[in-house]
Amino acid sequence: MHRSSLLPSFALVVASAGCSFFPSATVTPPPTVDASTNDDGDGGDVVDLPLEVVIPDVMLPTPDAPKFGEDAVTTSLDANCGAITHMAKMLPADILLVQDRSLSMTNDQNDKPCTGGTGLNGNCGANSKWSQVTTALDQVMTTTDTMVNWGLLYFGAETTQCGVTMAPAVPIASMNGTAIGQAFVGQPATTGQVGTPTRAAINNAVTYMNTLTDPNPKYLLLATDGQPNCGTTAGLNTDDSVGSEQAVTDALTAGYSTFVVGIGNTGGTAVLNAMAINGGKPVPGAPGGNSFYQVNNTADLETALGQILGTVTTCVFDIGPPPNDQTSVDKIVVFGDGTQIGRDGANGWDFSNTDKTQVTLYGSSCDAVTKGTIKSVAVTFGCIVS
Repeated sequence: MHRSSLLPSFALVVASAGCSFFPSATVTPPPTVDASTNDDGDGGDVVDLPLEVVIPDVMLPTPDAPKFGEDAVTTSLDANCGAITHMAKMLPADILLVQDRSLSMTNDQNDKPCTGGTGLNGNCGANSKWSQVTTALDQVMTTTDTMVNWGLLYFGAETTQCGVTMAPAVPIASMNGTAIGQAFVGQPATTGQVGTPTRAAINNAVTYMNTLTDPNPKYLLLATDGQPNCGTTAGLNTDDSVGSEQAVTDALTAGYSTFVVGIGNTGGTAVLNAMAINGGKPVPGAPGGNSFYQVNNTADLETALGQILGTVTTCVFDIGPPPNDQTSVDKIVVFGDGTQIGRDGANGWDFSNTDKTQVTLYGSSCDAVTKGTIKSVAVTFGCIVS
């Protein structure tokens, strides 16, 4: 399947240097990638580009060239400390879609049944909220699953009113677009429920996210069409706005920001706004007074997802350990498209972890990454002087 990306494509290039200047070498640049198609022209899809030895122009020898910029790293030419290629990449975000699958999703965008709709089945087919939403989700997840690790947790999918499944329908993993698309097929089944147990769904989502051990940034994406109505005491038709708002607050405290998508013109504006704010990811500028992402059709949701994904593009890069025992991670220089980036926690880079196997770009440098202005990041390891 051909994949185009809503997110910029990146190759993280890691090379080590064996001296204070680079000896002459034949350098093979990485393939040029069309960011709109993620295609390098070889007929295949780009997932993780193989990393080539790239020597930034600023590091080519000149008579008065400083040794690795301000750090003035002193090294000596050593046959055992030459240029080495590594595989490394930007850390993808882990996003768990917490998707409302209650039977009201079979109604139209105004929560009305269509011709032939009876009981709990709105019978709106392609015009149903469910079809409109999953069409957009399928498209976006399939085209971004090289840059985002997606997962899916349903609520409103149980035969017991206000029951919630603990385990996700699709656990978070890379390249999950197809798996989630398959999970959408045949849903919502008429064995589902009319309740909207938002609080329990968020709590279960946090329980699952706590089991993940990867270092990736993690988010929840709540997509729902109705007012939370599964209170803890009387069950169905008991307003649970306060409990749901608290669940999103607790998720943020646990380290998981929540994006809130409201599906259709079905009410619940106050609680959706509160959850969006409590989740730490309200819509920038709150257009129309809403802090949540209001969507009525496939196009609306595609736009909203594009905005959401633009804010989760990570500026954390995995650089790995030093290439060999002659190089030091404490003598690295970071480049963005061949231009040196200073070590600056405001607008440059700094180490992301105590092991110094990751670097994070900040401020204007990070902005350049998320906007696609910087398309590759190179890290040069300086040699240890004996």
